[in-house]
Amino acid sequence: MKFSAHIGFLFTEYSPLERIRRAAAAGFSGIEWPNLYQEPLDEIAQLSAELGLHWPIVVLPQGQAHGKEKGLAALPGRQAEFRDGLDQAVACAQRLGIRWISPMAGVDLDDPRVMATYLESLWLSLHVAGRHGLGVAIEVISEASIPGYVLSDYKRFYKLIEELPRLGLVFDTFHAACLTGDPASVAQALGRHIAHVQLADHPGRHEPGTGSIDFSATLHALTSVGYDGWFGCEYLPAQGTEAGLGWMSRVPGVLPVLDPGA
Repeated sequence: MKFSAHIGFLFTEYSPLERIRRAAAAGFSGIEWPNLYQEPLDEIAQLSAELGLHWPIVVLPQGQAHGKEKGLAALPGRQAEFRDGLDQAVACAQRLGIRWISPMAGVDLDDPRVMATYLESLWLSLHVAGRHGLGVAIEVISEASIPGYVLSDYKRFYKLIEELPRLGLVFDTFHAACLTGDPASVAQALGRHIAHVQLADHPGRHEPGTGSIDFSATLHALTSVGYDGWFGCEYLPAQGTEAGLGWMSRVPGVLPVLDPGA
């Protein structure tokens, strides 16, 4: 399994560059972080190369943090800002060797133009990313986590891929459990669209093995649909990052499913 550490959730007691070092020391082979734009990109690229770390995905700038916008792709009137963020994400992807960019939709403003704006932004993202050999993946996020988030159910994702079949899915086990109670069935149904996987248990959003998700069944489902990408660890450590990393070897079925040599 290729594990990437989401350093917005893990190692947060350290500075950003130290988080990257700690992740490498803990055995992670990848890194992901939405706040990438706030740090010196050249330093991050150099450190990642020295440590042999990969960056599988980058989220576009999310707008005003204090306004809890959580993305700009669906927000009418913010298209110019969205385009600037798209260009930034592509530049980061090229510098760090990232394969996927991820535009977040944002919170619904009760504006009838929201879905048309979202489709336009996603089409633009696919067009720009495609010119640079990149893919575009979007995440379904539960209302419990971000109230009012535009892409908050899988039915809406199905409608989007009818219009834009090249879109990929960021499959988050926590959100899938919140929305359906059965992440394995979501993985099975949407497997061919899954570009990136994020791991967290439910409830609590802590380490896999701390809640009710059947990770053995979920990983079997991912394997059965041919997923061979990254597993982003986007969870809230229950008692410190390093103290909780033992889940990687303890969760039943994880290593046997994805490591033929286990």
